[in-house]
Amino acid sequence: MEGYWSSDPRSNQVHRCPNPAACQGNRSILLESCSSSNGPCTSAGQFSALQCGSGYSGNLCAVCKPGYAATKPFTCRHCLPKPTLLAMGAIVLLVNAAFVVSLLWRLQKQLQWRQGLKALML
Repeated sequence: MEGYWSSDPRSNQVHRCPNPAACQGNRSILLESCSSSNGPCTSAGQFSALQCGSGYSGNLCAVCKPGYAATKPFTCRHCLPKPTLLAMGAIVLLVNAAFVVSLLWRLQKQLQWRQGLKALML
């Protein structure tokens, strides 16, 4: 059943997943495939993993697989590639540096203007 998770093919306990979209296994198909001698699940852990959608793992499919990150509770999203993250970080750093330089330049101009004003008043 989509949206539900079970720890073992022999267990009668079925739990509702916190994120129903993460639990995509069809229990009856999984049970059939696990009952065959060549089945894809020779352990409860494999059965558990087969129930989870792409990017999800663990109990109730509530854990993000490596390469995925939680975007909100129980929702995993594929991470951006490292070069993209580095480029975004560099852009943020450059924008912040430009802001600081602009702020310092304005402060210097304001101080020069005040000093010029004081000289006129004397």
